[in-house]
Amino acid sequence: MYPSALLCAFLMLPVLGPTLLAQQPYSQLSAAELTHAFVQRANSSSDDRQRYTFFILHHDLNYVHGIRTGEDTYKSEQIYIGGLPYVHRLEHNGKPLKGKELEHEDELYQKTLQERTGLTDDVRRKLLKQNTRSIQDYPADQLESEFHPEITGHPVIEGHPCILLDLTPLHPDAPPPLQRHILLTLDASNLNVLQTRIEILATDNGFRKGTVIENRNSYLNGVLMLASDSIDTTTDLKWHFIPFTLHLIGTDEYSNYRRFTTTVTLKSTSDPDVPASSTPPPQ
Repeated sequence: MYPSALLCAFLMLPVLGPTLLAQQPYSQLSAAELTHAFVQRANSSSDDRQRYTFFILHHDLNYVHGIRTGEDTYKSEQIYIGGLPYVHRLEHNGKPLKGKELEHEDELYQKTLQERTGLTDDVRRKLLKQNTRSIQDYPADQLESEFHPEITGHPVIEGHPCILLDLTPLHPDAPPPLQRHILLTLDASNLNVLQTRIEILATDNGFRKGTVIENRNSYLNGVLMLASDSIDTTTDLKWHFIPFTLHLIGTDEYSNYRRFTTTVTLKSTSDPDVPASSTPPPQ
């Protein structure tokens, strides 16, 4: 082979490599190749859930020294105000809000209406991208550089063959946001995330080592929707200057997805593809 031909072949490798990788079934990729494909897909995909409203049932359990000290449930609805999502609380422990709770919720709603009046499209896009969690589940853009990947199983979730991708930190002294044990259950046909389990390995932003965050997604009429998520954590508190450790288990279940549309005013309408009476995502 002439030197120029060899150089051309070498220069084409970065172009052919991703193409050949994309044509190869995900189930045949190595752990490193699978991680790369997942990150590439995650960076280029959009979140269809932004086009839906839905109900959220939140459940809190509190324990001190292994004894349950509190339990609460809240029902809310994610709606849109000014083109941005807003969680509107409706019930507490199975009953409609009333008294001070209702007054507080109405104040928050009116305040949000005022704040979101006249937002520019640029500001609205920036606000949509903001992370509403107080802690990052996992740094998707650093999975390749900061984590060691392994393929540890091929489960079937709701009839979908999956790949279990297990990621652990490469560096034991990495900053807390990189100290995660990450388990991703990926749909083998398209790398959609059907389940995640994140264990925090170093205290981060008030969340103790050992905190576990889990979530589960489910297909609804072909669209991937969040079905449930949970957090199991502990935190140090004080009561009358007496320190104690609170064990908190919080769960959210999502249901009654309806496609959100806008006209002159904002409202929620039934989607022809998603009946208003549709049941929650399969549990």
